[in-house]
Amino acid sequence: MEEIFITKIFEKVAAITKRVRATLLILGTAFVLFTISFYNSWQSGWYKSRIAVHEDQLKWLVFLTDTNYCSEAFGVPPTIPKEERKEFERARTYYIKLGYTPEILKANLINYQRAKIENILLIKVPFFGIAFDINDLALVSGITFLILLSYLLYGLLLKLNDLNAVFELIKYWEVNEKIKSYAYVLLKSNQTLTIKPVTNVLPNITFLSIFPKLIYTLPTFLLAIIIIHDVYTKDLGGLLNPDFAFISLLWSVGIGIALAVVTSFIWYVQGKIDLLWKRIGEEADKFSLKVV
Repeated sequence: MEEIFITKIFEKVAAITKRVRATLLILGTAFVLFTISFYNSWQSGWYKSRIAVHEDQLKWLVFLTDTNYCSEAFGVPPTIPKEERKEFERARTYYIKLGYTPEILKANLINYQRAKIENILLIKVPFFGIAFDINDLALVSGITFLILLSYLLYGLLLKLNDLNAVFELIKYWEVNEKIKSYAYVLLKSNQTLTIKPVTNVLPNITFLSIFPKLIYTLPTFLLAIIIIHDVYTKDLGGLLNPDFAFISLLWSVGIGIALAVVTSFIWYVQGKIDLLWKRIGEEADKFSLKVV
């Protein structure tokens, strides 16, 4: 009867670990998608750079097709202002290397501008078939991260409670040492971003235990950067809808604060799990190393 009870608890620990790992996978995927969306929206993004160089080629096409200036050896036309000469030289180099005709340049420019609207200014959410404006990136990403991190916090709290219970049961479990050793091995295989101290195998390096957990902080870090970017570009959003831009910014800041609080609790609970493994580590090694 006792063995069946212990087995059920182990199954529960494994189920919680699976839930936490799945949440981390979704969290990491969302972080990558939102990061790419934010990066593409920058003024220096690839789409905008391609559009700019095509516009410059069409703007100075008369010079690029002129035998007096079509080569880099001929210099820059004197009529081009000094502050635009760098853009002209880039457009000429691009024109010489790729050799696009005016028709292709115009077609490419239209395609890039359409792609910018469809893939950057409007962000499509996978699987759900919906899209939102790039100006709502802070709000949407913040809500998404807050839901995922709250769910992650709940899973870690359950895991901490169950680990405490399991370790106490194993400690007073009246079975042979070989069964105990397999129990500890099973628990070690169900860890999440935790490196249990094994002093005679791997030195206890703080960096190794902290670095994997930085994934907890990445969503808050990304949201902070997006909010700062929104503050610096609030005039552009204000041109479209000043009231909504202000309200959206306030909501984003509030969600960012909530996200920081939840992240702090996650670090606290994860620290408790690490301390629990550190406290149990010597006893676990005493049994589990016999299996290896």
